[in-house]
Amino acid sequence: MRKLTALIKILFVCCVLLEAGCENNGGTAGNILERPKSCICSRFKTAKIKIMPLTELTVAKEGAKAGIKAYIGLMDEFDCQQKWPVTIRFELYQQVPRSAEPKGKRVQTWPDFNLSEPEKNNQYWKDFLRAYEFNLELEAMQQQNCILHVTCLFPDGRRLTAESPLKKTP
Repeated sequence: MRKLTALIKILFVCCVLLEAGCENNGGTAGNILERPKSCICSRFKTAKIKIMPLTELTVAKEGAKAGIKAYIGLMDEFDCQQKWPVTIRFELYQQVPRSAEPKGKRVQTWPDFNLSEPEKNNQYWKDFLRAYEFNLELEAMQQQNCILHVTCLFPDGRRLTAESPLKKTP
């Protein structure tokens, strides 16, 4: 019985040592640089997209069609806004009042905005906002409230989406 108890204690100590490993996880800068580069860079990838509150439904004026002025922010896991080579897709849906699923029938789509090339990316990027700005023309002015759905497609195959209700302003 004594040998069995000693054997169990030895096995327990071995399991604890194996589980703990011998890697130094201290907070020094040297340890960060020693990590694989894929690990470091992956924390700065876009983690979510945000339709910024500046986004609005614009009414038709003389010589200009009604449209949506959309501001899109790409956020990393630290909530810092960033530029990224992405393809952005916009869809507009009717808003169904008093419903568990407020997104109704799709009203309009726009051609994808491919921002993979630096020139095209810079065309839509507003540095002072740290966000992208898009002017989307509407085929017909919406008589009711609607929902803007945005999808970002990344070169590595990831896909992030966001939705925001838009209200027609007088």
